[in-house]
Amino acid sequence: MLAATGAAGAAVVVRAEVVVGPLFSWQPVAAALATTPAGTDVVFEAPEEYQIVGGLAFYARRRITLLEPPGFVPPTYLAGQTDDMFVSRTELARRWSSGRPVALVSDPQRRRDDPTGLAPGPFHVLARFGDRWVVTNFPVPGAP
Repeated sequence: MLAATGAAGAAVVVRAEVVVGPLFSWQPVAAALATTPAGTDVVFEAPEEYQIVGGLAFYARRRITLLEPPGFVPPTYLAGQTDDMFVSRTELARRWSSGRPVALVSDPQRRRDDPTGLAPGPFHVLARFGDRWVVTNFPVPGAP
């Protein structure tokens, strides 16, 4: 009886993990980014805890630039390296309107029911996973 109850409980837990996986895993976000051209500049709207980009970088296997959070002061251990890691909102706006393909992944810690105001100009929604939006400055065939 105990083994049967345990097996049933394990099945429920595994099924729940599968159902909520797209809301917490970076894997579906990376899969959405994989539909963009190889040269697409991927920018992550970094929260204060910008290290969470590690999961996205792992699955995307692409270089990810971090959008500086408001009031960002780089930690001393990153001295001399932040120019390649972080981009200001002004630089993002320049890249967004440059004609080069850019994809922006929103901060998963900020609740947004609508991506309006996320990108610095006109955008196309590539995908949404819970509170994470993926928008581009170009249309992607097959995107919603």
